[in-house]
Amino acid sequence: MSQQMTRDEPCHRTKKCLKTAKFLERIGATVEGVKPAELLTIGEREYGEVYGNFFHRNKSLLIRTIKRSNTKRQIFFYHCQCLGSVLEKN
Repeated sequence: MSQQMTRDEPCHRTKKCLKTAKFLERIGATVEGVKPAELLTIGEREYGEVYGNFFHRNKSLLIRTIKRSNTKRQIFFYHCQCLGSVLEKN
């Protein structure tokens, strides 16, 4: 996330890749296990294009849909180990 993409990288030119990068900036701390969970509202279209594919590959981060409408989803993202340790402490 801290690395800058260069213009020579093919990923820099695709909207899907830029959406993925922006998404990872928003939930990066949860992906890394620094923050146990994140609650976000995302567009239904973006969920299908970017977010759904990402979570099929990342097994440490799980998602649950809290609310869903025709245009948006409210998603609870959580890192299993990090959330488990926080809950055990409390």
